[in-house]
Amino acid sequence: MRFKRYLADAEVLGDKLFNEFAYTDAVEAYQRAHAKNTSSNTLILKIAESYRRLNDPKNALAWYEKVLNDKPDVAPEYYLHYAEALSSEKKYAEAKSWYDTYGGFSAEDGRVNKKITTINDQEELFRNVSFVTTNKADFNQEGSDFSPAFFGSKLVFVTSRPDDTSIPVKFLWDDSHYLELYQVDENGNVSAFDKKINSKYHEGPLVFYENDNKVIFTRNNYHKGKITTDREGITKLKLYSAEYNAEENTWNNILPLDFNNDHYSVGHPAISSDGNFLYFSSDMPGGYGGTDLYRVYNKDNNWWRTWDQLSIPKGMSSFLSYIMIVIYTSPVTDMAG
Repeated sequence: MRFKRYLADAEVLGDKLFNEFAYTDAVEAYQRAHAKNTSSNTLILKIAESYRRLNDPKNALAWYEKVLNDKPDVAPEYYLHYAEALSSEKKYAEAKSWYDTYGGFSAEDGRVNKKITTINDQEELFRNVSFVTTNKADFNQEGSDFSPAFFGSKLVFVTSRPDDTSIPVKFLWDDSHYLELYQVDENGNVSAFDKKINSKYHEGPLVFYENDNKVIFTRNNYHKGKITTDREGITKLKLYSAEYNAEENTWNNILPLDFNNDHYSVGHPAISSDGNFLYFSSDMPGGYGGTDLYRVYNKDNNWWRTWDQLSIPKGMSSFLSYIMIVIYTSPVTDMAG
C-alpha cells in the first residue's frame, strides 16, 4: 500500500508542478514515478510534454517515440507535438508524415499545411545561411545574450545571466534566471541597464528612437508593482514606452502602449527609419500563423491603436513562430520580494 502511495504521490506532485509551470521539477517527479511504473503511457507522455514546454525537443522526442510510433488511442495533439519535435531535430521526412497523421484527426487545423509548407520551403528560407560567419562577442557569458540595440556609444542587450546585485532569482518554468536588460560600453564593461526599466520579471527586446531620448521595450505584463495573468494564469508580453532624462541618466514615465492586451502577447519592437511606424510581433487571434508581424502608425507622438497586419511571404508564417521568443511567468514563484 505504501509503495502505491509513493508512486501516486510522485505523479500527483508532477501534475501540481506542471500546472504551476515548474516544468524542470515536474520532469523529475514524473521520472521518479516512471522508474517504478515503466509501462504507463500516461506518465511517458507527461514527461515528453514537460520537455516540450522546456523547449528541449531532443528529450521530448525520445519520450514521444516510446509511445506514439504504435499510434495508440491518445489525444491528437500529441501527434502534432511529436511532429514538431521531429522537425526541430531536422528529421523532416518523418515530421511531415506525423503532421499528416495529426491532420487526419484534425482536418480543420490549418497549421498542418503551413508546417509542411515551411519544411518544403526550408531550402529557400535558409539559402544563404552557409555564407554567414559569426563570432561570439567577448562579453558573452554562460546562458543567453541576445537582441542587441545601440544606445549612444553603448550596446544594450537581453541576458539570462544572474543579477549580481541581489539574491539570484530563478524562473520556475525552466529553472533559468529571469531575462534582464544589460549594457556594455566601448571598453567592454558590462552593467545592468536602468533599474526602473528592469523589473523582477522578464524584460525583452527594445528599440531606441528620437535620438535615443525615447525607448519602447518588451516586458511581462507587470506595471506599477502588479503582475497580471490571462485566464490560464499565464502572464503575456506587453510593450512599454519610457523617456530618457540625460541629466539624471534615468528612464522615466514608463507606460504600457494602448494596444497591449492581457490575453495575447505583443513584443519585439522595431521602428521605421522615418519614425512613423512601429513594427512588432504578436500571437493575437486572426493571424497567418502562430506569430505574425504588425505595425502601428505614430500619430501626434502617440502610437495609434489601429494596427496593420503585414503580408508574409509563402512559408514564412510558421518560420516566424519559431524565431519569436515567447516568455511566460507563473503567478506561483519562489521570487524574493
